[in-house]
Amino acid sequence: MIRLPYNGPTTKEKSIKAISLRKLFFTLLLFCSITIIYMYIRPAYSAVYKPPTPTENKKSHEKEENSDIFQAFHDCFLPKLETITESYRKFWYEFANVTKDCDNLKEYNSLDIQAAKNKDEVKYVVFPKNNNEPLTMVTLGIGRDIRAELRLKAMYPNIAFYGADPGVAVNKDLYESTLGGKFYNYAVSGQNGIHISKIFLERNFKVDATEHIRADYFFRKILNKNRIDILWIDIEQNEYGILEQIHQNGKLDQVGVKICQMNVEFHKDVFGNSDAEMQKFYDFVFKVLEDKKYILLKPKHATYMDIIYIRAFIVNVADSECTDLYIK
Repeated sequence: MIRLPYNGPTTKEKSIKAISLRKLFFTLLLFCSITIIYMYIRPAYSAVYKPPTPTENKKSHEKEENSDIFQAFHDCFLPKLETITESYRKFWYEFANVTKDCDNLKEYNSLDIQAAKNKDEVKYVVFPKNNNEPLTMVTLGIGRDIRAELRLKAMYPNIAFYGADPGVAVNKDLYESTLGGKFYNYAVSGQNGIHISKIFLERNFKVDATEHIRADYFFRKILNKNRIDILWIDIEQNEYGILEQIHQNGKLDQVGVKICQMNVEFHKDVFGNSDAEMQKFYDFVFKVLEDKKYILLKPKHATYMDIIYIRAFIVNVADSECTDLYIK
């Protein structure tokens, strides 16, 4: 057999071998990189992840119970609302009557709801499970009447009171000297600057331009509070800007403020005839149902000088900062 002389690998063979070596090098480099990254992040992940503690399991169970309260509210409220959604006007004028039967749900037995009456209406409060718990109470729109606040103070003395009203006369003296709270001369709403307010005088209202301050700024920066236990709002149609802030991921969530319970008056036609407020109220109610954060109770229509408005009691059943206080 004739042997041909061997002249070494051809240029093509050399090229293939070089490519193979480069592939092997990059494969080894990738493997080493992944190994190093894994070894680096594994301790951090292990430090972060921990199995749920008994306390955390308890909180999870409590959250399920709280969602039962919301679900009962939702299942009662929504079918009734669906009968009045053909127009904003019908929704406004029939809301209280069609939903009032939802106040008697057995799931609400875990809430200790008490009443405090002022001159012409009743406010509602859910008292905490622990009678020694210090509470923060804010009144937006004092209206020269603190009877309900005084009754609340008599029932539960451990409350710090803060009130805001664009009218100083009478309100400051009532809130500070009589009640022992702190008064702020602001119209708290959903915006800053000079805007229209309706101020209660001795026997009637006066419309005037006053200094407004946003609710999120007032609660977080001026009061320096991250939890408002009791909030009463009666601010003559400026309430809607505040209510836009209370929803999930709204302004109040963004600045870290929780509102535990509210008494709210929803107004219309305060600054002239308008259907806009009826739509705002409609949108607010359905956003509450969507958020799964609050329940609405004690709906009531009231009348002032032939203008019909709506009162409601609103309770937070989602944020543990609130529910741990008062849900049994």
